[in-house]
Amino acid sequence: MSSSPMENLAFEMLLAGNTLAGLTLVFLGNIYNTYHSYTQDRKDAMRAIYRFRALWALVGLSASLLCALCAFVYNLVPMADLIYVGLVFFLSAFLCVSVSALYTWKGIS
Repeated sequence: MSSSPMENLAFEMLLAGNTLAGLTLVFLGNIYNTYHSYTQDRKDAMRAIYRFRALWALVGLSASLLCALCAFVYNLVPMADLIYVGLVFFLSAFLCVSVSALYTWKGIS
């Protein structure tokens, strides 16, 4: 039984959204652990920097989960608009996680 290109895309979006969400959770855990490795007086000075990074990663996590949700719902109710909305969520998630990673990388160097 052959499937339509939209069904294939929905399946790929489901995988990509979940994969990006998993990677973002690992990255968010790294941000959390790095922040909490500082002493209390240093934490106060670093709070704004790590809050900014964590916020971008959290928005990326939410967007990647929404991408996967759109793909899942498409399998139940096949509407092409769900694919397009899911792709927007995925691209937004990728952008947010990339911004967070870039700021983390800039903080290291």
